[in-house]
Order: sequence, then structure tokens, then C-alpha cells
Amino acid sequence: MFGGSIAVVVVCSDLLADHVHFPVMLQFGSILGGFGIFVPVLFFGLGAPYLSPGLNTILAAAELPVGLFVAMMVLAEPMTAAQWIGVVAILVGIGISQI
Repeated sequence: MFGGSIAVVVVCSDLLADHVHFPVMLQFGSILGGFGIFVPVLFFGLGAPYLSPGLNTILAAAELPVGLFVAMMVLAEPMTAAQWIGVVAILVGIGISQI
């Protein structure tokens, strides 16, 4: 988190000085950071001991296509064919290793 903060300050220093209301940014950043980073990892860590290692691997790998799909649908991010081919290659590789 500290490294990311340093990168934002260095890259966006003029934008931060002019247009950012820090208390609002802190509030929304904390909420998004908690639900985007902390909660999924916590739940995965709590549920992993009850699943097989193969299923844990598949669930961890499923995060990538879900993230791309949500970015495409919710944020209207353009996704290239190369990105989807990469996702399929990763999933196929994991699937083959589980056979």
C-alpha cells in the first residue's frame, strides 16, 4: 500500500494538488480497498482448508476471467482478443495440470 501511494504521488502530483478532496478519497479508497483486496483474500483463506488443492487452484485462477469480465461489463473497459486468449491459455494450463 505504501509503494502504491508513492507511485500515485509521483505520477499524479499536479492532479492531487489541484483537484482532490482527501477526506473523501480516504473514505472511498478505504471502502474499495477493503472489499476489493482484503475481503476476497480473507474468505478464500478461510474456505481453502475445506477444499481440495485442485479446486483451490481452479478457484484462484477463476479470479482473472471474472475480473476481466467485470471490468468489461461494469467499467466498459475494452478487452482485446489477446487478453481473452491469455485467460483461456491460463485456464487450459490449469485444467490440464488437474487431469
